[in-house]
Amino acid sequence: SADISGVVNGGIQRCADWFRRRWEECMQAIPVPVINHILCVSMKFHFLCDIMRIMTPWCREQIPVEGNFGQLFDQLNVSVNQLSREFSTEVVLQQEQQQSVLDGVLLNQTFTQAIKESFLNLTRTMGQVMNILQLLLSFTFITVFIQAFQYLCSYRRNISFDNVYITSYFRRIDDRRRRAGRRFLLPLRKSEKNKFIAPLSLKIYPEELKQVLSGGFQVLSILLLTIVLLTVDFALVHVLDIISRHTFTQFNVT
Repeated sequence: SADISGVVNGGIQRCADWFRRRWEECMQAIPVPVINHILCVSMKFHFLCDIMRIMTPWCREQIPVEGNFGQLFDQLNVSVNQLSREFSTEVVLQQEQQQSVLDGVLLNQTFTQAIKESFLNLTRTMGQVMNILQLLLSFTFITVFIQAFQYLCSYRRNISFDNVYITSYFRRIDDRRRRAGRRFLLPLRKSEKNKFIAPLSLKIYPEELKQVLSGGFQVLSILLLTIVLLTVDFALVHVLDIISRHTFTQFNVT
């Protein structure tokens, strides 16, 4: 009976301490006077902890405890402590590595180091290639800027510069002039068809050949770079796959 009452009183005291700590934390979180007392008033309901006292009669009737339970528990606790001091364990970790023969060469530290050096060399080479590509890209930007400036100057000074496109707007103007009885230009003569460009035609005119070659060179450069990257990726995956298939590691823990 005394033990049950002590357990209940201890639980009530811990509950009251919890309310007290929450009251202090709430007062610190809300430093405004009066308002903090109003908002934190629920932290003063420590009297709710006394509800636990109704458990005392129920515990006394439903959870009977023998009189020598405390002494038996103490003796058992002492026995467990003595057993823990006398008992010892030992963990043995054994690692076994198996090396296979790969084309007559043992897959050992030397082979691993060779693969590592090859990978580092390939990484450095790819870094140099990327630096060169970045440099070429910078020069390409400068070239495009200079060509655009030259094109603008020529377009503003020469009325016949790059004026070789037979657009749909030009066709409507020419048709309007024909209906009005004024001078018109279409249809073109056979000798003039090679001098003027129809934007909707799939034919590559001599004036467009330079731009087509430039675009084809850019596409070819990107294609070659993609092939190189895919080749490097395939080589790395192949090497790692060989290593994973020819190494064997086993751990036995007892």
